[in-house]
Amino acid sequence: PEYRATHVAEITALIETHDGFARARNQAEQMVETACNQLARLAGEAENPNRRALEQLAQYVLMRQH
Repeated sequence: PEYRATHVAEITALIETHDGFARARNQAEQMVETACNQLARLAGEAENPNRRALEQLAQYVLMRQH
């Protein structure tokens, strides 16, 4: 476990050094926006409960910390 924790910390630092987390976040935000736009075309009205649930799920995924 200690060996693994050390490697996770090193990998995390490497990703941070190259702005990997920020890039991933930006790409995820763009993908969610595209998905919601496509969903609007397919699911119709904004008050559709299924559409609303999918949009909220996408936003939740962006907001979670881990």
